Amino acid sequence: MFDIKMINNVVIVRFSLRIMKQWEEKAYGDEIHREDWYKYRADLFTRTLYCSLCHQTMPAAKVYLVCAEGDEPYYERYLGNTSCVPIFSNPKEFNLKILSHLKTNGITENIAYSRIDSDDLISKHFLLKISNAICSSSYDNHWFVATNGYRMNDGYIQKIYYNCSPFLTFFSKGIGTGGIYSINHEHVVQHPHTLLTCSGLEWIQLIHASNIGNAFVPKQLEDEQFNEAITSNPKQVAGKLKPIDADWFASWAGFPLSLTYCRSKQER
Repeated sequence: MFDIKMINNVVIVRFSLRIMKQWEEKAYGDEIHREDWYKYRADLFTRTLYCSLCHQTMPAAKVYLVCAEGDEPYYERYLGNTSCVPIFSNPKEFNLKILSHLKTNGITENIAYSRIDSDDLISKHFLLKISNAICSSSYDNHWFVATNGYRMNDGYIQKIYYNCSPFLTFFSKGIGTGGIYSINHEHVVQHPHTLLTCSGLEWIQLIHASNIGNAFVPKQLEDEQFNEAITSNPKQVAGKLKPIDADWFASWAGFPLSLTYCRSKQER
């Protein structure tokens, strides 16, 4: 075990990296629409994940937003007032650029790399709970999976257990490779990993107009069945849809609930 103050939490967000052409076409269509899409996603980020990161009880040492080369004007226009570190790169080189920046800033050991999507939310104790788990385990070059979370739209929330969720952290006692996106999150079970199920270490995936993949899980269990089901560590279990409790959210996140980002452009 070692002191939690020795942990350097580094959050890496793939914001506008050009990965697959078909994803870009599905997200915003023709290239002429890219800036409008960037502006919308920047607004979404600042009201969701960025708010979550700003309200962490253990702040991140660095938050890197990985953007495509050529997005520099958009970043300055729409995200230049955040405390994030932009990395303009292609998919093959952004890890090296992040490592170089960390070394320049003297962050070279006890690094917990966490990957989070730009439109997700995390509980206010998320990074603290991860750091506690790392200190308790003394593992090196090890994956940690935050299994418990929710999916939410502008009216309802659904409890989720997901043993290979995309909310992954990789801890290295050295600087490591920074390759938090080096594996598909569903393949984490093939690597040395620890499932983190403790209270206060939860996430929310939003269901909104510009999200390509998130959706409620059709097979839904009552709370008692849900708790019983996860004892056998299935891949995924989902609870019943429930109305959103704004007071619960404010306590959980550390800031008030706002759901305009869950609506379509027409509704907004």
